[in-house]
Amino acid sequence: GAEKIFLSDEKGEILSGDDLLTVFTYLVLSNNPTAKIAVPINSTSAVDMVAKQFNATLIKTKAYARDIMESSSKHGFSFVGEPFGGFIFPKFQPSFDAMFATCKILELIDFSKLKLSDIYAKIQKSNVVKKDISCLPELKGKVIRILCEQLKDEEIELVDGVKVHYGDAWILVLPHPIRPVIELFAESPKGKDSKRLIQEYTAKIDDIIS
Repeated sequence: GAEKIFLSDEKGEILSGDDLLTVFTYLVLSNNPTAKIAVPINSTSAVDMVAKQFNATLIKTKAYARDIMESSSKHGFSFVGEPFGGFIFPKFQPSFDAMFATCKILELIDFSKLKLSDIYAKIQKSNVVKKDISCLPELKGKVIRILCEQLKDEEIELVDGVKVHYGDAWILVLPHPIRPVIELFAESPKGKDSKRLIQEYTAKIDDIIS
């Protein structure tokens, strides 16, 4: 408890998930464009666009809370956020803290003289689609190994699981560290392309584990 925040803007629009992360990132960088920030590998590409707009340093971390907190204390980050309402300001403490994050966002709004609704209107909206695939723990490594072999000619990232880029679209195949599932995250400017990638990779994984 007391780790995550959920916000609405002054018009009553609820900001949550990746959109909240993108808005918070925009606020941080609008006040300090040189800030070094980090988000997990399963975050929306909208955060990358904000970082590029401010010419800021953006680092991708592993996806799960423990890994995010460990990374936040090691690399001199000013801000670390994740797409489920958790935010870290490592100079204060390298862990999620909803009370401090709430105070910080109020401070940033005051400094920037921006309204949350104005920032929300500027950002690209998240279009991340997620699906869980049942997978025995002993088969997770096999899935990642075979996918890496199959995708050797594609643009991939191996920060956590396998993330494959197709132009503006991407899909992440992420074995859960505890639950017997492999999580799929996909995003594309067109929602139908995200769903197509989910279907395509579901079939690939089913073929490997069957």
